[in-house]
Amino acid sequence: MNALVSLSVQCAYLWDFGMIGLQDSSSLYAEVVNMRVSVKISDLSNGGCIGSIFGGQSANNCSIQNTTVAQGNISTSLTSNNVGGLIGNLLNNISLFNSTITKSIVSGANYVGGFFGSQNQNTTVIDSMVDNVNISGQSVIGGIIGVSWSKLYLTNVKIQFVRIQGAGSDFGVVIGQNQGGTFSFTNSISLNNFVNGMLQKNCTLLNSQPVSGC
Repeated sequence: MNALVSLSVQCAYLWDFGMIGLQDSSSLYAEVVNMRVSVKISDLSNGGCIGSIFGGQSANNCSIQNTTVAQGNISTSLTSNNVGGLIGNLLNNISLFNSTITKSIVSGANYVGGFFGSQNQNTTVIDSMVDNVNISGQSVIGGIIGVSWSKLYLTNVKIQFVRIQGAGSDFGVVIGQNQGGTFSFTNSISLNNFVNGMLQKNCTLLNSQPVSGC
């Protein structure tokens, strides 16, 4: 059964906040299925529909539409780090299947991504899409992941009509900043995406192709 959850929060400097705040290592496996979320979060760190994840996870059939994950007061300085449309901070392996974020806004200070803000362990994304999403912040902003510290596997993933905007440095259609991770891309494409107002070339993501090539 699909569930529609509407969550509106106005408070300052939250950590590990979302529909699920913190999934810790006491659970070796957790599953999120058929999730539809409309959420507005103000001044958060480690924030998204799920704030932080520690245990090995599987997320399936997640649909995030017309959603804002951002600071409520944009007139103040950005303070939110590790912000993702789905998960703010990945601290253990995750597999994401058949999931979409579309017509949404994801905004923070640093380490901001369409699906994940910061990724510290192996991440697999299969049959999923980031479509028509505005992603913004100061630095380290990516269409899939803000900052990557480990392996990323993409299979049948589409990134399209994504607008990435930042005032600092390190922006990418797939990953904002790579801190030593390796990549495996299969049958995944980037179409009609913009970084700081500049149209990026359309391409098929291949194992041998640097992320910066798109």
